[in-house]
Amino acid sequence: MGIDPICSVGIFPAVGIEVSTVPTFRFFVEYRPLIYFTGEPELMAASYAKSKIEEGTGSAEDVDLAPPFIFPDFGGVIDPTNFNVGLRIQL
Repeated sequence: MGIDPICSVGIFPAVGIEVSTVPTFRFFVEYRPLIYFTGEPELMAASYAKSKIEEGTGSAEDVDLAPPFIFPDFGGVIDPTNFNVGLRIQL
């Protein structure tokens, strides 16, 4: 175990909504984009493309290997594809 040398710090701001008609059960929807701080954003993109090939999704010609990341000017990486939907049960 160790700290990731490419991207050791990240945050995930969240915005969402919970709906409940019964106090112990709450349906929720959250949007949580992941923001990674790294000096090597191109390595993050390269690792995503490699993992898609290794998981057996087919040849590189058949698969769109563009990562879903956004590369802002501050040197980080934003993954905007993180959504959570579910039911919270309060015990």
